[in-house]
Amino acid sequence: MALVDLATCLLKDLSKRLITDCSNECPDESNKEIIEDFRLTESLLSQFFMIRACAETEGKDPDYSKIELALNNLIEKYQCLGCTGEFIPPDGPTPEACGITFEGTCSSLSIVPGADVVSISYDSGSGDTGIPCPLADNGNIGNQIGNLLNTKYLCITETPSEEPEKCNMTQVNENTLVYVYYDGSSLGQTEIENAYKAIMDWLHQQPGFIPITATPSGNVPNTPSPGENVFHTTIQGERWLDWGIQPMTGEFNNLNVTEDPLDPLYSCSFITQGDQLKGRDWIGCGSLACAASNWSYAQNTINLPTSGITIPVHQFYDNVTGSFLGEDVVNFDTNTCSSGTPCDPSLPCFIAKAPDQNVWMGPPPAAPVNKDVLVIIFADESECMYHGKASSTSNYVQSFNDSSQGCGCDEPELGFSGGDVNAPTGIFKRDHTEYVSQYTARQLNPNAGTYRCFIYPSCPSTLYVSHMPFPLNVAGAIDSGDGAPADGLFDVASVPTSSLYRGGCGGNSSNVPVGAPLGGMILQRDGVNVNPYYSQNYGGLDQYGWGYNAEMVAFTDAIFETDLEVFLSEGAEPVCSGFDCLALRILESDDPAIVVVGEIVQVDGVPYTTNEFGWISVPTLSPGTHTIGYANSECYDLDTTGNCTQYTVTAYKGTETYDTCVSFSDVQCGCGPEGGYSADIEINVGATVPLSSGGLIGTITNETTGVVTDVTGSMISGPVDGDYIVTVPFTNTPNDDIPDGRYTILLYGIGNPFVEYKECRLILCESATIIQDLFKKFVSNKECCPCEKPFEDFVQAYALFRALKVVGVNDCEYETFIDENITKLQALLVTAKAGNCKDC
Repeated sequence: MALVDLATCLLKDLSKRLITDCSNECPDESNKEIIEDFRLTESLLSQFFMIRACAETEGKDPDYSKIELALNNLIEKYQCLGCTGEFIPPDGPTPEACGITFEGTCSSLSIVPGADVVSISYDSGSGDTGIPCPLADNGNIGNQIGNLLNTKYLCITETPSEEPEKCNMTQVNENTLVYVYYDGSSLGQTEIENAYKAIMDWLHQQPGFIPITATPSGNVPNTPSPGENVFHTTIQGERWLDWGIQPMTGEFNNLNVTEDPLDPLYSCSFITQGDQLKGRDWIGCGSLACAASNWSYAQNTINLPTSGITIPVHQFYDNVTGSFLGEDVVNFDTNTCSSGTPCDPSLPCFIAKAPDQNVWMGPPPAAPVNKDVLVIIFADESECMYHGKASSTSNYVQSFNDSSQGCGCDEPELGFSGGDVNAPTGIFKRDHTEYVSQYTARQLNPNAGTYRCFIYPSCPSTLYVSHMPFPLNVAGAIDSGDGAPADGLFDVASVPTSSLYRGGCGGNSSNVPVGAPLGGMILQRDGVNVNPYYSQNYGGLDQYGWGYNAEMVAFTDAIFETDLEVFLSEGAEPVCSGFDCLALRILESDDPAIVVVGEIVQVDGVPYTTNEFGWISVPTLSPGTHTIGYANSECYDLDTTGNCTQYTVTAYKGTETYDTCVSFSDVQCGCGPEGGYSADIEINVGATVPLSSGGLIGTITNETTGVVTDVTGSMISGPVDGDYIVTVPFTNTPNDDIPDGRYTILLYGIGNPFVEYKECRLILCESATIIQDLFKKFVSNKECCPCEKPFEDFVQAYALFRALKVVGVNDCEYETFIDENITKLQALLVTAKAGNCKDC
């Protein structure tokens, strides 16, 4: 709490103690001490303002140490009053010219800013209105007659701090196309849906990237919709490396494998299904590819938990080509074709489509070479033609070479012999060669964007033996290892592992057979192990844009998004998205140790609210000039360069109330110089004559005595400078003053439209006149020493007078005490006035 606040708090509480009946808690002797401390507190507060004014004039730092010590002693003495705290000096320099002034007349009022003021907003009764920029030229706010102005303004002098690469460093920018592929054989429909939600949630959080999906056009294959930059594809055929080629060529099955028995790859390879041009003329009824396509077709929207938004879901792309484009997708839920015919895996499910049926649309378009490409693959296995199978799910066998289950063929040149599968298989080698060739040719283009592929070995809905070798083979094919030179192997501390070998999809090590190496340890550099992919020059895909995570954990949004961040950070260094960010802090101009909470400030026309620490955060700013300030008064310009820099700006908020133009009462006591003031109450009612009722326009009631004074139309004068004035005189009163008391001033209606005017005032004119006279008698008269009893009465009366003024009439709880103490005050003044030196 600041010093001024502490002193004010203490004055209020001491005042309340003086006017309340506390005979049980503080006898008369204590009251005397309270009076002395009350006077001391007022003196300290006065000295504070004097010291501050002198320091400002002399350009020095004020020294409040003695005042602070004395005030803290008083606070400690009266700690029961609730004014606990300590003086906190400002923590930084405030602007030198942070302030506003009012100029002109009420019919043409101007708000003039100080040199450091960058934004002004005022409320004249109908809500905040910002002063347009530039402030110096647009400060005239027109006719404000009858209006009370509450103004607030922001001051900024400090140069914004800049921290480059502090924000908006990203892997996905506005030039990126994102291709997402989902295994359509065994991954599981729920897993696909969760993966879709996770990737879209993550993309919507990337600065500088607005994900746009669209329903594919089956009539014009490989043609993107305007602005489309995210392509979701469900696919059968488990050659994941071939999927990584598709964005470069626009096609799947880039080796052109067919069902021709003369094709050397035919008997042992999975051909991209639904590829009529390459010999495959059906997609199995009831397949996951059908389920995923139907889900994407039927799902209108989906909620993204982290981004907090709802987005549309468009139908997925697929891998159907030729005449099958536009044919029906099987109704997966009932395991029947769209015609209602029960599915037979040996029969095609392409029946003449009915209206509004979901149909096959074909693969996504190829990416232009100048675009950045991010490929994300969700797969849980690749059958024996790529990576073999393990012997069982219970033993968690890890091996590159599978001798237990072959592919039902004998093609030694392709890596299949006598039922054995030897990694890398021939079809994987050919896909590797094709990928490296396509990638290298693309990246040699001087205009080529980046090309990155990340495979996420995914936990399936049900674990089978075919899933077991997948994480190990993915790691072996992609990772070059940590050796120098690289050998595809690792020191023991950095060997990639997988939960699949620790109990299956997030399991622990309890199920790993005794003596068997832990998950992935077959890649340990121990002088015996060899990575067959790297040693045969069919590995090291991390040198060609690939990344992976072999853990194979169950899907959750949070884990996936964290993993994807790891993928991206491993795949390439973050790059600047071309955006910046802003952190704006607002402090009180009068006391910079106090932050401003809940303040609404606009940045480029968008409102932001300061948090509990006084900060607002704007996460994304385009390069250029940005405006900051109150609505319609964003007069501070911040220039940003788009270098991922965090700009920190400190602003100081000031407030001021201007009541000169408003309807208000002005109490004129009859105690002016040489009796120069009349005893009356003047009410400025603005530009409209008050409303009358029964000959009266209002009343003034002394709530302490119950006396009511009528306010009549004859008391209206004007207009003068556009205002009417109601003057209510008080004549034939004691001492020619307005009697002491709590007053309610009421006018039935003023303004346009008419509204009731009501004000409560504590008027102590009568006491003020007597106190002035007694001050001269006891302080200024040097011819006789003050008599003890009258002087004590005077001191106590003055303390009561000041305490009543401090408490005021804003707390109904003290109304009775105020009335009682007005009577007590008058009695003390009578005694003090009657006393004289001869009577002492």
